[in-house]
Amino acid sequence: MVEKVFWTSPYLTELEAIVQTVKDNEITVNRTIFYALSGGQESDAGTIGG
Repeated sequence: MVEKVFWTSPYLTELEAIVQTVKDNEITVNRTIFYALSGGQESDAGTIGG
């Protein structure tokens, strides 16, 4: 299960995480600061490794 760090630290702009799986263009990490699309609120976007 992915730890949703944005619930407790919503203003973080960087986070260290461990890549758990890679399949085609989909990457799963153990924790995230990215908010997913929900209830009409726009989701976050960013990069991994710069």
